[in-house]
Amino acid sequence: EVWARDTWLEVLGRFVQYVPEERRKGKVRPAEVVFPRYHQFRAVRRLAAAAAQEGPGGAYLVQHSARSGKSRTIAWLVLRLANLFDAAGARVFDVVLVVTDRRVLDDQLTDELRRFHHERAMVADVDGRKELMEVRAARTARVILVTVQTLPYVTEALSDDRTRRFALVIDEAHSSQRGSSAEAMYRLLAEPAPD
Repeated sequence: EVWARDTWLEVLGRFVQYVPEERRKGKVRPAEVVFPRYHQFRAVRRLAAAAAQEGPGGAYLVQHSARSGKSRTIAWLVLRLANLFDAAGARVFDVVLVVTDRRVLDDQLTDELRRFHHERAMVADVDGRKELMEVRAARTARVILVTVQTLPYVTEALSDDRTRRFALVIDEAHSSQRGSSAEAMYRLLAEPAPD
């Protein structure tokens, strides 16, 4: 499987990334070539295949151990879902929502997604209701990152938008995903799909 020609073409075409040197706040992050580990490749490939075949509405779980590249797995998965087409050539998802439970994780994911995707306008990091409404009105972002604390604004803003299909990627099930913010997320997930 690993040495098959189709596997290598997929790895080279969708996973391997050259990330140039970054200078931020006096720190230098050297340039690197990012290559997926097998478990990352396998998880993204399986989830994308299931979503393409089954369409919106499925529920999946990916477990990662500490320091095993979870942020990069999420970044590859989110970018794959944002550009996923079904057998008929139609987009499977109009927007991919990424929910994190802490601002630090959200910043880390935003950095990974922006490093991996050169169309920066495609990824929007939403920190409140006003930003969300601007992103929604522009309809340019295919990936929207929010924290669980801002999720109630998201559910409110998107509640009347039943024609678009969303993928929801939730990062980590920490204890902070309890309370009113978490309840809004669970309500969103429990709502029946439109006819």
